[in-house]
Amino acid sequence: MIERSPPKVVRPMLLPIKMLLARAEIEKKESDVAYFNALMYAGEVVLKLVVSGLVAALKDDRDRNKYRLEYQLVRADGLGTWNYVLDDLITGKSYPSVDHHAQKTCQELSQRVSAGSWQAKSLFELSKCLQTVKLDGIELTEKKVQGHMWFKEFTRLRNGTRGHGAPTASEQGRACQSLSNSINRIVSNISLFSHPWMYLTQTLSGKLRITPWNERSELIGELSQDSSTATDNGVYILLDCICKVTLLESNPEGSDFWLLNGGFGENKYEMISHLSNDRLYKSSKPYMRPVEVLPPSETEGMGELDVKNQTHTNIPEPTLNYISRLSLEQEIERELRNLERHFIVTLTGSGGIGKTSTALQVISNLIESCNCPYEVVIWFSARDIDLLISGPKAVKPKGLSIDDFALEFTNLIGPRDITKKGFKPREFLAKHLTGDTEGIGPILFVFDNFETTTSPAEVFNWLDEFTRSPNKVLITSRHREFTGDREVRVSGMTRSEAEKLVTQTAKEAEVEAKLSKGYREELISQSNGHPYVIKLMIGELVRGSSQGRPERIMAAQEEVLLSLFDRSYERLSLAAKRVFLTLCRWNSSVPAIAVEAVILRPVNEWIDVQGAISELVQRFLVYQTYETETDEAELSIPLAARLYGTRKLDVSEWQASIEADVSFLHLWGARKRGYTPELGSRIEGFFNNVAKELANNRLSLKEVQPILEFLTTRVPYASVLMARLVSELYNDSTQEEKYLMKYVEGSEHPKMPARYAWKRIANIRMSRDDYKGELHAHVQSCRYSKVPPPELSNTANKINNILSFDSVKVSREEKQFLIKGVVDALLEIEDELNSTDFSRLAWLQLHLDEKNAARQTVAKGLKLDPDNQHCIGLKQRLSDFH
Repeated sequence: MIERSPPKVVRPMLLPIKMLLARAEIEKKESDVAYFNALMYAGEVVLKLVVSGLVAALKDDRDRNKYRLEYQLVRADGLGTWNYVLDDLITGKSYPSVDHHAQKTCQELSQRVSAGSWQAKSLFELSKCLQTVKLDGIELTEKKVQGHMWFKEFTRLRNGTRGHGAPTASEQGRACQSLSNSINRIVSNISLFSHPWMYLTQTLSGKLRITPWNERSELIGELSQDSSTATDNGVYILLDCICKVTLLESNPEGSDFWLLNGGFGENKYEMISHLSNDRLYKSSKPYMRPVEVLPPSETEGMGELDVKNQTHTNIPEPTLNYISRLSLEQEIERELRNLERHFIVTLTGSGGIGKTSTALQVISNLIESCNCPYEVVIWFSARDIDLLISGPKAVKPKGLSIDDFALEFTNLIGPRDITKKGFKPREFLAKHLTGDTEGIGPILFVFDNFETTTSPAEVFNWLDEFTRSPNKVLITSRHREFTGDREVRVSGMTRSEAEKLVTQTAKEAEVEAKLSKGYREELISQSNGHPYVIKLMIGELVRGSSQGRPERIMAAQEEVLLSLFDRSYERLSLAAKRVFLTLCRWNSSVPAIAVEAVILRPVNEWIDVQGAISELVQRFLVYQTYETETDEAELSIPLAARLYGTRKLDVSEWQASIEADVSFLHLWGARKRGYTPELGSRIEGFFNNVAKELANNRLSLKEVQPILEFLTTRVPYASVLMARLVSELYNDSTQEEKYLMKYVEGSEHPKMPARYAWKRIANIRMSRDDYKGELHAHVQSCRYSKVPPPELSNTANKINNILSFDSVKVSREEKQFLIKGVVDALLEIEDELNSTDFSRLAWLQLHLDEKNAARQTVAKGLKLDPDNQHCIGLKQRLSDFH
């Protein structure tokens, strides 16, 4: 019996390579030259895909290795640069930052392997190809080879044929088989292509649509259920985490793809499809910052511990001429002095709002006090941009990861066993966070600019796991996902604080004479007390700008807007981006319910608007206040954030749909600064404006009805307004009754007591001779507290009239159920009734067959007015009953 070996598992080929090799097979039928050129395109794509994938696998580090390599590649005009970057990735300074799953590929290409390996066999085939086209092939002896040599040799083949050579058609034809074998061996074995590659599209509803590029694994299936995985559409590799391949573009269907093709200029660089020869042009702006080592931040911790008033610390000096923010400082100090609770305290606020400067001031004051609770204060900084009055400047972060912070802490403390083999800085920091040390503590650990760490969630969870009393962690962050045990929000300065800042900054800049009283007012108002915005706008006066409107000055500060908001915006979900850009287009505060109503129109793709608003509030891109009575939110956007969003909107694919949404927001009217009317008045104004547009045929009910219907589901009073609209404009009593019924099912509004709605319902039903329905409505109108006696009496009269009709058949049980409550309501206010009122009450009692009670009621009426004809007539009628 012949023993068979198990079948070899065939790895799914990466989609772009599969398409190119399929195209090569088609070209093979055309001619040898066409086949050779198609294989050369495929080889070039293999090189670029490997390098682009490994660059994507780079983790962000303080040396900016990822940016450094991308910077080189977008400027590359030949394959030589791609080989240089590959060497850097597999054996150079970038290698430690490569995702550990992708490091296997680096090792496959850097390690020396034997002649029987797939790397050596690929090189052997490629060497045969080189010799066929009369280029020297490498000598493949018994010596071991390195896999990255294949890419260098392919580059030499490409330059010696398509670039600077002229091989004959015969030579190209004879070289094709070896070249095809070589390429296939590379793409079938290199481990980077075995990981799931895919194109991710995130819909506005938050769902992920995935186009697999090599396989539909269980991991991809799990990924499709996680809407928080990625927010940008594009090509991704699933490694230790999901990594976007920023140097590669494709479409959602995976039918074409584009790779870098040089042509870097001041405004754009080129990408080319090796499949269709189509070109894309991308903005070069992201790659304009210098690639050299950046200077340190002004608020970076000192390189060694200093002793200040018996506290060992590396804290940098406080901000010069700091403007005190007393209430905020006192709140932070209380939290830092309390060593028994809230082990992780987070200062949250928008960029430039003063989190770092306030933290520095409070901690410095704490250290200088006579009873500082900390023996050691350690300041870690992840800051990558300094916000200077001259504008934002990129800086080198001191640390970005747990390992960075642990190494810095170890160097600051300087333990005796630091040089011993096996010493682990990470464990050393963990022990000090826990308090598992002798003679050191309590310790305050400060992590400034926390949101720029490589993995904020990982760092936060690690700190949360190890931090114990009496030690404490203070975090400053633009984002509120990691608020710890206690969040202290840092918002704009108070008016008095902002006035002091304006005066001081203008004095330092020697531009006091340029600041009129009106300009000061506008500056403080439009900046929302944002200290950095205030300083920047005064700085523009120093640079010779005229005293123009602060909004125009701020609008020109593109780099400032990017530094303040770009990081927060890019981390938003698509739904949050959509809502943010809509709000930026509307230059006024607006009820959140209005934003929901217009965006959730059926013509738009459904999104979770409330979730999006919550996300924007968390990232301080939107301010949210609440109306006391209805608990409905009012939304507003700070000036600087709105200007940033306006720039984004100018190039957004949602521009047309947002313009349509805003056309409906216009009907809500702009809110006057400093005045916020209650929601009911805002909605009433909206309905009035809608009615005018409908009456003038500038709007159709079909267009606006979804918005109106949405409002009626959220705000009961909107149903009253809707009822009035359909009645006045369309004379539709059926629809009017429907909306009034919807109103009385909910809570009533002061402008429209529910009993009035029931009275209108009664009139509608009377108009169509629905007497039983009218009776029910009248009865319902009496079931509310504090109905005035005359109104209650009139309603009783109407009920009596209906019951007197022979055509209205109401059983005794129905009467008991319907009018007993009206009788009881009249009896409760008996002292306020007149003789006519008593006659009406007596008639109700008679309808209930309560004759004795009716006689007593009539007697009370005649006692008040012996000449009352209603009581006299009813007395006579009752005397007929025995």
